[in-house]
Amino acid sequence: MTTFEIRKNDRNFEVGDKLILQEYDREKQVCTGYELLAFVTYITNFAQKMDYVVMAIRVNRPQN
Repeated sequence: MTTFEIRKNDRNFEVGDKLILQEYDREKQVCTGYELLAFVTYITNFAQKMDYVVMAIRVNRPQN
């Protein structure tokens, strides 16, 4: 599955980066332990606010 996301580029994201996306329960203010491994497949800062990027990520598989 591929999806797009807008993020603050505070980690100098690049194509090929691995991301571990963690589910967060806002009500309880804790991570649930559910994770997804994703890879950055495309990145651009075209028409974005300063220091923000649009990235395409491909979700690999559930981690647990």
